[in-house]
Amino acid sequence: MRVVALLILLIIPTIGLSDEIIYYNINHNGESLSFFNMLGAPVPPMVQEISRRTLRKPFMPKRIDPNRYKVSIVQNITWQGMTVTQYDYKPVINDRFRHILWVLPDTNEIVKLEIYDANDKLIYCAICLEHDHSLQTNKTKEQPEERLTAERFDGFVNVSKEEAADGYIRMLYSDGLNRFSVFRTPLKEAKKEAERLVVYGNYLYNKDVGNFRYTVVGTIPYEKMEEFVNVLSVVNVDKNSGDIE
Repeated sequence: MRVVALLILLIIPTIGLSDEIIYYNINHNGESLSFFNMLGAPVPPMVQEISRRTLRKPFMPKRIDPNRYKVSIVQNITWQGMTVTQYDYKPVINDRFRHILWVLPDTNEIVKLEIYDANDKLIYCAICLEHDHSLQTNKTKEQPEERLTAERFDGFVNVSKEEAADGYIRMLYSDGLNRFSVFRTPLKEAKKEAERLVVYGNYLYNKDVGNFRYTVVGTIPYEKMEEFVNVLSVVNVDKNSGDIE
């Protein structure tokens, strides 16, 4: 469970917590888990903690590549006494997941998030049922761009990377909307068949190649995950520049 929580934490950006009431509907191993951010929810405490961090983060549409998504915008939706704007981002091709967001125009905060997989199946939903209006004091400013390396994969940019002498690698990729993490760990047991799972609202793909196990977790289809693993398993990683050659 600690490993699963770490994987999810890398996918969901962290924000400050609040005392708001948030409702969640998350797909886990083919089942729909519905719960509130309260004690007694049918998910591990760590998953609850991570899920609470989904909302109230600043929405930054400038980071989203307009060539990869078709966006529909509906303004002046009334929700819980607030006026919100809905953004519906549909991928041009099914190589990443659809996102529907409700955003407070005055603060750029997200109060509702739905994520649909390539089959248009809801895998993650979070919505504020009681909003802390005291936090709406100032408009959230655009944060500086994350430090980027030269590593890119079909519109996704590597925003962080860790390496170890034994060949361990951890990388996080983002296209401004969808994100996925990649782990390469030394293989210490017999090879297994490729594994495909849905883990707390994220797709997870495991594959053993050579002397390593590759794990990809995030909001892209399994086929895209496999494609990335196949690329990563045959490239050389230049430790000085961070480039994939």
